[in-house]
Amino acid sequence: MMRNLRAALKFAALLLWSAALLPGALVSHLPARGRLRRGSWWTRLWGRGAWRLLGGRVEVAGESLPQGGGLVISNHLSYLDILVHAALFGARFAPKIEMKRWPLVGMMTAVCNPVWIDRRHRGRAGEAMREMCDAFAGEVPLLVYPEGTNGDGGELLPFRSTCFAAALVSGTPIRPVLTRYLPAADGTPLPWVGQTGFLPHFWRVLGLKEVVCQVYIMPEVRPDRCGRKELTARLRDMMAEHYRRWNENA
Repeated sequence: MMRNLRAALKFAALLLWSAALLPGALVSHLPARGRLRRGSWWTRLWGRGAWRLLGGRVEVAGESLPQGGGLVISNHLSYLDILVHAALFGARFAPKIEMKRWPLVGMMTAVCNPVWIDRRHRGRAGEAMREMCDAFAGEVPLLVYPEGTNGDGGELLPFRSTCFAAALVSGTPIRPVLTRYLPAADGTPLPWVGQTGFLPHFWRVLGLKEVVCQVYIMPEVRPDRCGRKELTARLRDMMAEHYRRWNENA
């Protein structure tokens, strides 16, 4: 009973928070000078407020947070990642286009100047790469989840190479980030890999007193003259090894 009441109160608070910020976010989304910078400010504000209302706490270690444009990549565990990374980086995202239909998170992501990825049509990969190159040159980092889907918290999944091809073409430095969640007190699995529907899982998360996310920011990697597949494999292997050691020392 208490858990359901907590979930209901948090859900109502998240709706009110998002509704309160939506007009300003929509205005910042309009084409005008400084649009991306204003959008980043709203993204960070929304993420911090939503994460706090959720009962979230984030612990950051490693290098300093990236400033300005460029490419940030992270492993992907849950829709919760978007709240955490929005709060930390104020980044633009490169989400799959299906996410537009997601309640709350999809709505707010849509007004934060994303680069939508449509994997239903392979012919649009080139268009996505061009949009990424343009995004790298902006004032706001573009955050990409190269696994393309949620992992279960174990080993990293294989990486898709579109963002790395764009980084090579544009000579953009890459900032790898590792993300993990501490186990919930009641055993609720915080990684969301689809065995449970989104709404039932989200309701269970809302019912938790606290959600703790840990983020490790790795040193910047500059793309060299290697090929797209080689760069993709090198970054995935480097992140996977660090992630394995990080989990062993937890």
